[in-house]
This record gives sequence, C-alpha cells and structure tokens, in this order.
Amino acid sequence: MREIALLLKRVAPTSATVLMLGESGVGKTAFAHQLHRWSQRADGPFIEVNCGAIPESLFESEMFGYQAGAFTGAGNRGKAGLMEQAEGGTLFLDEIGELPLATQTKLLKVIQDGMITRLGDTTTRRADFRLVVATNQDLAARVEQGQFRLDLYYRINVLPVSLPPLRERREDIPALIEQHLSRLNQRHGRRKLLDASLWPILMRQDWLGNIRELENWLERAWLSAPSDVIDSDSVKTLLSTCSTNNANGLGNSFGFSNEKSNGIGVNDSFTTADNFHSPNSLSAPAAEGAVAMPIPKLGPNETLKEGLARIEAQWLREMAAELPSTYAIAKRAGISQPSVVRKLKCMLLK
Repeated sequence: MREIALLLKRVAPTSATVLMLGESGVGKTAFAHQLHRWSQRADGPFIEVNCGAIPESLFESEMFGYQAGAFTGAGNRGKAGLMEQAEGGTLFLDEIGELPLATQTKLLKVIQDGMITRLGDTTTRRADFRLVVATNQDLAARVEQGQFRLDLYYRINVLPVSLPPLRERREDIPALIEQHLSRLNQRHGRRKLLDASLWPILMRQDWLGNIRELENWLERAWLSAPSDVIDSDSVKTLLSTCSTNNANGLGNSFGFSNEKSNGIGVNDSFTTADNFHSPNSLSAPAAEGAVAMPIPKLGPNETLKEGLARIEAQWLREMAAELPSTYAIAKRAGISQPSVVRKLKCMLLK
C-alpha cells in the first residue's frame, strides 16, 4: 500500500477528483479521510455521504438543500444541503454506483458548473469542495448496462485508485491487528494481548470481508477472552464460525476441526507442539496427505511483517524468473494481475 499512499500524498494538494475502487471493507473511507488530512482543505469539513443509504425521494433535498416552503414538510428556515456543508473541505460520496440516473444528472451539472441550486430557490451558490468518490462496483460495466452515465463516469474517473483486498496484501495484517487491538484496549481500559499461537492462523485466513471483517472478528475475540491473553481456547468458537462464505469451510481454513475432539473442538494438529513448532513459524500445520514444506523462520531482530515481505519477495522473484508474464504469475499466485504489477514495482522501490 506504500505506493498508493505516496500517490495520494502527491495529489492531495490539488483539487483533482479521486475515485476509490475496491471491495467492501478494504479501507476506501480511511484513505479518503487521509487524503483530506494531507490536502490544503484539512481545516475544512469532511462530509461523508453513503449514496445507497439515502432514499431517492430525499436525496435531492439532502444533497442540494431546500428553501423554506419548497415542499410539504420543509423547514421554515430552509436547510443547507450536504454539498453546501462541505464548503472549503472534502465531499466524499461512498457507493456512488448506487446513485439513481436522475440524481446522476444533477450531480454531473454541479461538477461541470461548480454551482448549487437549492430546491425551491432561483439563486445559485458556488460549490467549493474537493470531490472524492468510492465504489465496490465495476462502473464501466454499469455504463455498458445503461445504469451509470458515461459523461459522469468520465468526470469522476480523473484519478482512479484501486485498493487491493486484504488477502492480496497479507503483509498488512499484523499492523492492522496491532492498531485495532490498541484501540480496543484504550476504549475499554484493559491491556489484552494476542497469543502467539493465533498469528499464523489469522495470517492465512482470506478475510473475504477485508479490514472490516478482521476488525469485527478481533473485537469479538477481545470481548470473548476472559483473561488478558486472547488465545485459541477463548476464541475457538469464533475461529470455527468466522467468514462463513469461505469456499472450503471456515473451520478448516482456521485450522480448527468442525467436530469436537475430547470436548475441546480443536484439531490435534493445531495444538500439539510437534506440529505447531513455534510462535515464529509462519506456516500452517500440514494437512493429511500434503507434502511437507520447509517452515520459514524469522531472522534475527526481524519482525513478522518484515519476514512476510521477505518471503513474498523471494516467491515473486522465483515466479518472475520461471513464468513468461505477470498474468501467468497472477494465475500461479492466485491474485490479480494488477496486484502482481504493484508488488513487483514495490520490490524495485526498496
């Protein structure tokens, strides 16, 4: 994510519209907030609007505001819309792909003219905000389907920023866990720690809900743990039921059996020292019938994040030497081709 942060930092001082792309929960809102903090509008408001959460019948009055008496039930003094409230700051439109076509037309006019007209008013007001939009949908496909305006698409697609899913940037998981665990400890006035035995399990989980799922799981684990150490025994139910959308069944993906053993419900292969090796091990226990692989070890004074980055870089170099293209590498690694390109570029920067 380093190159994405560098890109956003470069464009932050400008007024260019930024389009955040990525699955739900990858951190689009967090990056939008950071872009605002880096910008020259940091002292202004950050107005966040979820386009899918406002009913179509209310969207125009909420976004553009209204004059007194503009419609039945309108306030006596009128109301400034969200666009006006973003004056001098940033307007963040999340899930912009959910906008109805009629509303898209009105938004396009504001972007083109830089002016806002309240409902029931004839006076125009200048729109002075930085526009940042986000979506988890393929807007180009929605344009082809006639569900999104082509001219609006070109207007907002000034600087597209694709945020990869968490399963394609597992090196970020340790920092995310530590950051959220610190927030939970501060919020609840405790100092709970994550047992070392959980790290390899959490690292190999796909987290189909991305950062949002990871944070939700960690909060449930924090609340479920009776002591100040969050270990496998205190969260075994969470481990076996989390991410039910996983293709192979989540119990197995976490290294836990779906059946109880000796009243504990944990695989022997996970709990025995012979199979687990040590907290420094980044590999999962080998499944029955699987070929045993060498277990990577952390180097002296090497952090978990640094170790993961080193191993990933080694694998990428080997695949780059053996395979003919980034598409072939992507297929072999089970990630997207843009992610392969991003990771290779990052390796060259270091």
